[in-house]
Amino acid sequence: MSSAVAGTATSFAEVVESDALVSGKTYYIVCHGITKGNNSNQVFQWRLVDRTNSDAVLSNSTLIREATQNNVTQAYYFVGRITAGGDGGGIAFEQKSPHTDYTVTTEYLSLMIFDISSMDPGDFFFANDTTATEHDTTLTTRATVTNPDPRTGDEYIVWAWASTGTDSVVINSEMKLVSTEVSHASQHVLASYEGEDLTEQLGYMVAQHYSYGGVNKDITWEVQTRDDGAGDSNEYLESTIFGLRLNAFENFFGDYTSTETTNTSADTFAELDTASFTPDASGDVIVTACAIFSGDATVQKSTARVQVDGSTSPNTVPDSKRSANTNDGTDDLPLSYITKYSATGGTAATIDLDVDKSTANDIGWKQYTLAGFTVKLADGDPTHKNNISMFRRARIGALSRGRLRNKRFRR
Repeated sequence: MSSAVAGTATSFAEVVESDALVSGKTYYIVCHGITKGNNSNQVFQWRLVDRTNSDAVLSNSTLIREATQNNVTQAYYFVGRITAGGDGGGIAFEQKSPHTDYTVTTEYLSLMIFDISSMDPGDFFFANDTTATEHDTTLTTRATVTNPDPRTGDEYIVWAWASTGTDSVVINSEMKLVSTEVSHASQHVLASYEGEDLTEQLGYMVAQHYSYGGVNKDITWEVQTRDDGAGDSNEYLESTIFGLRLNAFENFFGDYTSTETTNTSADTFAELDTASFTPDASGDVIVTACAIFSGDATVQKSTARVQVDGSTSPNTVPDSKRSANTNDGTDDLPLSYITKYSATGGTAATIDLDVDKSTANDIGWKQYTLAGFTVKLADGDPTHKNNISMFRRARIGALSRGRLRNKRFRR
């Protein structure tokens, strides 16, 4: 489809469904959407549903958000895992309006569904925690995982996600991705966000590239959450960590920068990071990115895009649609991104992470990652197989009908 999906239905309605999944297989999900509601006094909802398992809603995938501003887009994020059942179909993205007088819209969806069954178990890790509890002001470990016996020179890409319930509109919830025994263990990525309505359920995702410099030591990753002040505590609901050892792939690249980059430009894209990537063989390349936007004031807006040789991937929607809009001057909002492109073996591509903002105030972005990898695994390691059926996808927004003709849509 070539345009956004808008609706006024007061029950959940499907926006898009992925390719069909194989019964019995386990799939890992990383999702970034761009959504909006047309009234800042109303609460709108979006969620992921597993069609293969009796239309089960993916745990805490429901985003319940009061629009910060009328018709200004904000991000949807989710990281999780499912084992496909026998009902057929795939993963569906749905949306819901609070009343037929109000319009809920999904502008864009990048839903990456990884089939990593061909990978060596030591080359990926996953952890999930669903022990719901009230926040206090102390950072507390939620999802945690230890990857045993890393190799000197190993590099990783790690996604982390947390869902929280809003019980205070004056206290921020925080989530932090913490690592041990890596080259920048003291520079953990932190997201901080304030809710706008006491019925909200907010989910945020970060991504980070890591390099390991030690020998024969375990690496532990943790999601930590808390409130940034005392009062009516917000509620922790769920968190997830999903990581891949990049060295397992035939070709990869990655970079992380902790320091902040600012500028005084409004509505002008700036290049935050760039890489030249030349895969050995033709095939798909997965690219992911994240930057933390510090708005320093309310209703400061920002977005991010990944470009391959000057063209935004997978389509042009992120050129004009925001993913972050601050509710509070202390917000640190993640601009997370995942896409794929088709590479030609032996040919270099320039891959850029670009960001922009709505204000000329001298503010910007910090703790940013740009990383990518071929879906083909590395040869020459007897513990690894040679290739991988890496993902199935569903995307909306500025895609041609020809590219989507094998997808299934329900309205």
